[in-house]
Amino acid sequence: MHEDQTNWDKWVPYADYVYNTTMHMTTAYTPFELVYGFKSEIPSALREIPNVQYNYGDYLAELRRRLQSAHEVTRQKLILSKERSKEHYDKNSETFEI
Repeated sequence: MHEDQTNWDKWVPYADYVYNTTMHMTTAYTPFELVYGFKSEIPSALREIPNVQYNYGDYLAELRRRLQSAHEVTRQKLILSKERSKEHYDKNSETFEI
């Protein structure tokens, strides 16, 4: 980035990519993985030509299974996080009661 920060808009796609491919502590998944059902790989990680492992129907079934599993785990973790936040809030609010 320039010292005067006039080119900040050029860095937004990079920041977006980093955010979407970083695991979130609450869900234990990346936003990219929750949307697409697989971890993101940067092009430099693709060192060899990928071979076809699925036909369309098998790929779709596997993708659906992975997404459903990731969403269920995420849902459970968010519920647990919400319960922990409520317990923390309730515990702290008791000390402020008059």
